[in-house]
Amino acid sequence: MSARARRRSVTVRLALLLAAAGLVWLLTSLGPLALGTSGPLGPDVALAAEPSPSAPGGDLRSSGEGAGAAGQPMGAVEATIAVLLLGLGTAAATMVYVRLTRPGRERR
Repeated sequence: MSARARRRSVTVRLALLLAAAGLVWLLTSLGPLALGTSGPLGPDVALAAEPSPSAPGGDLRSSGEGAGAAGQPMGAVEATIAVLLLGLGTAAATMVYVRLTRPGRERR
C-alpha cells in the first residue's frame, strides 16, 4: 500500500469516527428534547425538595443505633462480584482470541 493510499484510508476512517461521534452527540442531546424532559445542554428546571420531613414518625433507626447499612447490602456485594467476574471473563476471552489469531505462526 502506497503512502498516499494509506493516508487516504486514515483520513476516511477519521472522518467516519468523527461522524459517528457527532451522531451520538446529536442523539443524546436531542433525544430528551423531543421527549420534553430537558434541553440540549442540560435540564430545563431543577425542582427543589419539599422542606417538610419525609418520614412522619421521625428517626427510622432503632433506639441507640447509629447509621449503618441500609437497603440490601448483600445485593451490592453480589453485584460487585458479578461485575468482577464479568471483567475477568472478558479479559480471559480476549487473551484466548489474541493467542488464537496471532499472525505469522502456525496453529498447532
